[in-house]
Amino acid sequence: MAASEKSVLLPERVSFARMPDIRPMPGLIQIQLDSFEWFKKEGLRELFDEMTPRYSQHIARRGACGKTWVLPQTCRPSLRKWGL
Repeated sequence: MAASEKSVLLPERVSFARMPDIRPMPGLIQIQLDSFEWFKKEGLRELFDEMTPRYSQHIARRGACGKTWVLPQTCRPSLRKWGL
């Protein structure tokens, strides 16, 4: 008989507490999995929305550091004018 075909019988849980269990144990693994799924789908999106600048056609809106960013296409004509 293969190892995967063997059935493992676990003993019933024995409690020596003076008070009975009030609530069943929560699914702790499922809580972690749900939290990680939320982080991947919504948490990272919120973080990227806060940190990345939003670009308009010519100039980026203010980024996380408060500086205004200019797109490279806007800078190129002035660089040619200065010989760079």
